[in-house]
Amino acid sequence: DLWSAGVDVWQGAPIRRLDHDGGAVTIAWRQGRTRLERIEAGAVVLATGRFFGGGLEATPHGVEECLLDLPVAVPYSRDDWHMGTFLGAPGHPINRVGVRVDSSMRPLGAEGRPRYRNLFAAGALLAGHDWVREKSGAGISIVTGYAAAEAALASL
Repeated sequence: DLWSAGVDVWQGAPIRRLDHDGGAVTIAWRQGRTRLERIEAGAVVLATGRFFGGGLEATPHGVEECLLDLPVAVPYSRDDWHMGTFLGAPGHPINRVGVRVDSSMRPLGAEGRPRYRNLFAAGALLAGHDWVREKSGAGISIVTGYAAAEAALASL
């Protein structure tokens, strides 16, 4: 199980910052009761969600990933984010924005290669799905979370 493998699971307090040395995430900063708490990071699974979860933020210039400024796959123009009809098929393109990953669930940089060797992503943060329209949010989170955790463990 995860705990016997030396994995720490942190819940209930958000990660406010991730530090990196260029090629790897090294430290996560968790919001404690009165200050930020330092967590050494051998591998990190980023599962911050999209807009409601706080993982993505829409700005006048596009959509930004909030912790590491990872590239976000998004329709080119804000005019292309929404369809002309509210409930029209195939759904609003903005609902499929997110971070692209490789086959090991590592977020891709602008050049199409993994940005950090020990960073993995899961859940609603991932690009290419419309979990609300597809009614697949729990399934996406479970399956990609499992895949990201397996890849993270294999990287240690």
